[in-house]
Amino acid sequence: MRLFAKMNFMHLIMPLLLISSVLISGCSTIKMHSDENIKPGPYVGTKQAIKDTQRHWENYDYYGQVFVYAVDVPLCLIADTIVLPYAIYNTSYP
Repeated sequence: MRLFAKMNFMHLIMPLLLISSVLISGCSTIKMHSDENIKPGPYVGTKQAIKDTQRHWENYDYYGQVFVYAVDVPLCLIADTIVLPYAIYNTSYP
C-alpha cells in the first residue's frame, strides 16, 4: 500500500515539474513580441524557439535544458497562431 501511495505522488509531481520547467524557461513568443528592438512578424517566437533549441542542442551543457527548449517549440507554435492577426497587423502597419 505504501508503494502505491509513492507512485501516486510521483504521477502528480512529474506533470507539475514539467509545467513549471516550461514556465520558468519562458515562452519565446512572449519574449519576442514584448521586445521593442525586435521587428514584429508572423511566427517570430516559434522561429526563435527553434533557434534556441538548435543552439542548445549543439552546446549540450545541461541535459534537461534541451528538453525544455524542445517543449517550448510546439507551445510557441500555438501561441504564435493565437497572436497571428496581431503580428500581421503590426507587420502591415508599423
